[in-house]
Amino acid sequence: EDLFYRLETFSVKVPALRERGEDVERLAHHFISVYAEKAGKRITDIDTDALDILYRYRFPGNVRELQNAIERAVTFAQSHHLQVDDLPERMLEVRDPTADTQPHWHTLQAHQDAYIQDVMNHVGGNKKKAAEILGVTRRTLYRWLEGQTDQSES
Repeated sequence: EDLFYRLETFSVKVPALRERGEDVERLAHHFISVYAEKAGKRITDIDTDALDILYRYRFPGNVRELQNAIERAVTFAQSHHLQVDDLPERMLEVRDPTADTQPHWHTLQAHQDAYIQDVMNHVGGNKKKAAEILGVTRRTLYRWLEGQTDQSES
């Protein structure tokens, strides 16, 4: 009982995933790379319409629900990009009928991070080869990779 009261003094508020919309894309890309590698598939990205659905979904199961949804999507994916039809049916209820006419813009940093991840997947994690393909030094590549980690932790 004493331990409970001691721990209670240090409470940390971690907002639900639905309150951290910017993390949805980062986490989705992370889970895609993890489960694509496990499944031996070359899935490198997620379609913007599918990503839009993830942004709109409330995630009552929080990050674990996103993780399970991406694992399922990777399992059933038929292309190198996850698509709307790969997502679990329950998530499709948030589909916006006007989504086809409204583009979803990503930051330049998000595109760079995705491209770096694609190259890293292509070379099997070999940083020397990845740096050569990207046309940068290994030191620059390490900084970029550290930046991706720092961003996903913030």
